[in-house]
Amino acid sequence: MSHYRVWRDLGYAVGAVFGGIVADAMGMHAAVWAAAVVSAVSAAAVAIRMYETLTPGPAHVPAPPPRSAR
Repeated sequence: MSHYRVWRDLGYAVGAVFGGIVADAMGMHAAVWAAAVVSAVSAAAVAIRMYETLTPGPAHVPAPPPRSAR
């Protein structure tokens, strides 16, 4: 689990540095658009590469209340 946290935390630092470099070079609008593009590419990669591992089971039916509550 810690591997995932390392990548997430590293993304905060690398994203800030990347955004600062883009903002200095091309302005704030370009930095926001760059962040949007990186986010969209990341979402597309997840949508393509990842799949659901939970197999559907029977629907959950709640138990009836105890007789004392009726």
